[in-house]
Amino acid sequence: MLESGLYSFHVKLSSDGPLPNRGRIIDASPWLGPFKIDWAYENERAPFLGMFGLPVRAKYIIETGGDE
Repeated sequence: MLESGLYSFHVKLSSDGPLPNRGRIIDASPWLGPFKIDWAYENERAPFLGMFGLPVRAKYIIETGGDE
């Protein structure tokens, strides 16, 4: 889920490289886009607030003492 706007992206396929976090590029696409995402904010409730929506899980635990 993304905020309304114009987006471009490209994809790379790489293998492990000689340095940490630096792979050897095997293949890469050209930049794709821009793609336009619209949302009718005046007519519909947005599915999230912010630039993008991430799935979130949370667990709320209340710890109480033995006498409470």
